[in-house]
Amino acid sequence: GGIGNYPTSATLSIGGSSLISNSAQANGGAIGNISGTVSILTCAFIANAAQYEGGAIVTANGALRVTDSTFGANTAALG
Repeated sequence: GGIGNYPTSATLSIGGSSLISNSAQANGGAIGNISGTVSILTCAFIANAAQYEGGAIVTANGALRVTDSTFGANTAALG
C-alpha cells in the first residue's frame, strides 16, 4: 500500500492530502494500520486497490478516525 502504520502504538496523522492509485498485494491499498492510531482530516482516497481487504484503508486492532474526507472508486475483493 501507499502508507504502512505497523509499529505497535504508532500514531499517524494525515491532513489535506490525496492518496490516488495506490495498491497492495494483500490489504490496505492506500493505508494499512496494525495496532496503531490513524487520524485523517480533509483527504481524498481515489482509485486505490487491495487484493483482499480495504481498498482505501485497513485497520486491525487499532483506531481510525476520518473527518471531512472523500472516497471514490477504491476496490478490494473482500471489502
